[in-house]
Amino acid sequence: MVHAFVYAALGLVGFLITAKRIWDRPTYHFIPTVGPSGRLSSYAGGLRFITSAREILKHGYYRYPFAMFKVPTIDKWEIVVNGPKLIDDMRRARDDELSFHHASSDNTQLKYTTKSGIKENSYHLKIVQTTLTTHFGAFCLDIHDETVQSLATLIPPKSQEWVSFPALTSMTEVIARTSNRVFVGLPLCRDPDYIALSIDFTSNIVKAAGFISLAPRILQPLVGLLVSPYHRNKRMGLKHLGPIINERLGKRAEYGKEWDGKPNDLISWLIDEAEGDQLQTENLVMRILFLNFAAIHTTSITLTHALFDLAVHPEYLQPLRDEVEAIIQEEGWTKSGVARMYKLDSFLRESMRYNGLAGISMMRKVVSPEGFTFSNGVKLPYGTFLSAAADALHHDEAAYNDANTFDGNRFFEMTENDEDRVKYQFTSPSLQYIPFGIGRHACPGRFFAAHEIKSTLAYVLLTYDVKVKDDVRPENQWFAYACVPNTQAEIMFRNRHV
Repeated sequence: MVHAFVYAALGLVGFLITAKRIWDRPTYHFIPTVGPSGRLSSYAGGLRFITSAREILKHGYYRYPFAMFKVPTIDKWEIVVNGPKLIDDMRRARDDELSFHHASSDNTQLKYTTKSGIKENSYHLKIVQTTLTTHFGAFCLDIHDETVQSLATLIPPKSQEWVSFPALTSMTEVIARTSNRVFVGLPLCRDPDYIALSIDFTSNIVKAAGFISLAPRILQPLVGLLVSPYHRNKRMGLKHLGPIINERLGKRAEYGKEWDGKPNDLISWLIDEAEGDQLQTENLVMRILFLNFAAIHTTSITLTHALFDLAVHPEYLQPLRDEVEAIIQEEGWTKSGVARMYKLDSFLRESMRYNGLAGISMMRKVVSPEGFTFSNGVKLPYGTFLSAAADALHHDEAAYNDANTFDGNRFFEMTENDEDRVKYQFTSPSLQYIPFGIGRHACPGRFFAAHEIKSTLAYVLLTYDVKVKDDVRPENQWFAYACVPNTQAEIMFRNRHV
């Protein structure tokens, strides 16, 4: 029975892929291809992309410099843009020409996986761009406290023995707790079931979206109905968040928008901004879970990369510790204090450049019915998905000296004044540094995420010694264009020997 189910599932996947390629997939004959380009032969290229995306993208980057190429993925063609001029064309494009929101919504199939009006109404972006970015300074001590408490669950206090634990899994839990200290507050941010939900929400969405994307558009509503995690996520979210939200809505209805004792957190910010059916409890629940989706995993991946880099480059430990100790003595764990950790900032920017989150960045979808024309005259039709080569750019000797060497002081040594410090700080995009994107749609939560990462890493520097097995950095893992730290690798901490 089990074998029959597996064969049936594989047969269904094969049918969906074949049907999609015949019915839905444009060919883009005017764009050069890296890999096979036929409607059906490109399926083999899509399978190869899963295991060899980094090499494929690097090959296209150097074969078609200052131009664009296409690569077959399992569910669609991805047009990849090269060179500062074309990247700048993407940066300058209006939202009604190239849309980040539509690209990300389609890639995660929000219409089926989260529902709740998230695809149609992205009012949460305004909250992240303005309220969270400008107000998280008030939460810095809370963020630090949650970092201390969450790490204390991993490493016994006062123990002088090395403690080994799964790096990425553990840092994901740390970031989930610190993020939710701001999002939902105590005590929910320490509830193991809620933290597990906030973490698992992402994998549930990604798996379901991947399956839905395999289907032709005409069959996606049916496939979405069968595989969407929406109802389970909503049920679990209502269990944890429903009572809190209902209490807040009740007090707002009774006492007005600015009632005494109103908490200052993401729940309140969402209620203040939401209108109409977006004020329904279940829609607010799903919005909070979706913001966890955006906040937790990219931040924990970046933090884990940096910890591995720190463990295998001990020459940076003492200079970074000296910087952190001096600043904490002056300012404590404040927003301005953490921002002044310039050497740590350089180390993180280099770790992000060297490792990154993905082989591509700046995902967009052409949403203008007339298509979008680049400065080189190439016109992409409505519905095209495109992005910019990131990993290959970040390892290009034309963009960085000794690009394939890790240099934690690289950006610190490039700063001679305050203007340079802003230009080369961890969160500042440029045409040669695009892990956060660039332009109006550069990651809106990067300032909050950067503070979490820097604050956590600074505390680790002051409190623990760090190493990895055999002093060899675990190799990164690539799945399609996504790059993550080795998911099986462990990192070792012990209370610092002073």
